[in-house]
Amino acid sequence: MKAVLDTNIVRTLGQPNDGNHEVILRGLRRLLVGGFSLHLAYFTVVELMEQVHELRFPWSDWKLARSSLQQLLDPDEPIALGGTELLADLGIFTKDGAAAVPRGLRENLNEAWVAMTTASVPGEFPSPSHKRQIEKDSWAEMFEGLHAEAKKAVGDVPEPIDLTSMDGSLGEGMFRLFCESWDTKTRVSGGPKPSVRLDAMFRVVAHLFRRRMAAKPYNSRKRANDVFDWELLRYLAVPALVCTGDRKLMKAVEESGTWQRKWVLGPAELEHLANGAPQPELDWP
Repeated sequence: MKAVLDTNIVRTLGQPNDGNHEVILRGLRRLLVGGFSLHLAYFTVVELMEQVHELRFPWSDWKLARSSLQQLLDPDEPIALGGTELLADLGIFTKDGAAAVPRGLRENLNEAWVAMTTASVPGEFPSPSHKRQIEKDSWAEMFEGLHAEAKKAVGDVPEPIDLTSMDGSLGEGMFRLFCESWDTKTRVSGGPKPSVRLDAMFRVVAHLFRRRMAAKPYNSRKRANDVFDWELLRYLAVPALVCTGDRKLMKAVEESGTWQRKWVLGPAELEHLANGAPQPELDWP
């Protein structure tokens, strides 16, 4: 059983004076005792590299955080595969896509972790990949594409819509489109179909798309960093737990209505674990 950590969790591990520091640390240790292995999400690493280089994550904080991480993370896989490579590893492929994880990718991730933990000064810390901006651009483009698809499917939708009186049909319709598209256009070598395994990913995007049509619309270009939070939800397809300190992501998951909400752990859930609450069971519905 796996659990992945986001950037906010890592930052809190580097700040002993943060009120959530001990809670998160005890909760993560409880997961270890319960048989979970802990991993950094792939885009957590990308964000950390950027933040350290831009001095938004103080070097002294990183040194404290990595000291804890070296004791917590799985030594064989400290950084978990992410993106389409993760899906390929799970046996979920687009019909015209690659049928395997690129050779040497895991070794490269392990090498990145070694470089992150052995750097003695910020200048030795690995640099972020150029793909980060590509991912951010793709987030805005996805919502623009969804808007075009919605118009094609149901005609012009009046904007803005009143979210307080809507029955949610717009978001639900978009969710069904996601499910149908993925279940039709992918092949799966085992386990539940993608619409089950990626329920939270699809529902959160559908929820945000519905908000995009509101009087105070969700702006996917200004909120392009949300793509990295959203990518965390891909790990639920393993299945795995996602440990996050991002309140906006937690709120979006809560409001989306996904059944996978129980697998997304914020500081409050980690505190409950630390205090003896039962651990979530990773069972498909």
